[in-house]
Amino acid sequence: MFSATFPGGVQRAAHDFLNSYTFVAIGTVGGACHDIQQIVYKVDRYDKTNKLLEIMREIQLDEKIIIFCERKFNSVHLTTALSNFGFMATTLNSDMTQRDRELVLKEFSDGKYQIMVATGIASRGLDIARVSLVINYDLPECIEEYIQRIGRTGRIGNVGKAISFFQDIVDDPLRPKLQSALRNAGQEVPEWLLQECDLEEKSLHGSRFPATDFRRNQQGFLWSSVPAAVEMYEDGW
Repeated sequence: MFSATFPGGVQRAAHDFLNSYTFVAIGTVGGACHDIQQIVYKVDRYDKTNKLLEIMREIQLDEKIIIFCERKFNSVHLTTALSNFGFMATTLNSDMTQRDRELVLKEFSDGKYQIMVATGIASRGLDIARVSLVINYDLPECIEEYIQRIGRTGRIGNVGKAISFFQDIVDDPLRPKLQSALRNAGQEVPEWLLQECDLEEKSLHGSRFPATDFRRNQQGFLWSSVPAAVEMYEDGW
């Protein structure tokens, strides 16, 4: 088994099926490649598309870009929007047949399309040459998938770049681990992210009164009865 990340559940599954196995770690297990420049912008939900277009207008024509969305509906919608602005974009998600997925990957690899908008289905197991930029239009729920996604660039000794849009409330649970991922890879942590992580740490440990919200689960994520600020399409990948 080979993987850039080995979450506890995967390791336990391997332990159940393998006997006397050897675990080999090169570098930091679950850490991002140091050859990938990571940039995180705080972006309001309604400003994401404009921010994406601003970035795309600075991209060279020979660059390959993968854009990740959390929902299949969003991947199709964003592909249509980019195409309407004149960008050569295609989409990859689990609603497509295997044959259609393979065709999309071939056309993207061959350069017919400059941009592939994908869900998490494209975060693992794909080795597409010369992908220079990964954009997390939507951040994933866990840091392991974030590492896998940005690992589509900066492969085989090449340098790469990953840009992520951080949305308040929706992405708050990922904040501390995102800060750690940036630091561990020697990346610059945005000042706003440092301040928010510091404020969260102080709110949890700085009071003489109990500071743990009873709604927090074992991982420290906050369960909220307030509806999410964005529509959540429960359609998986």
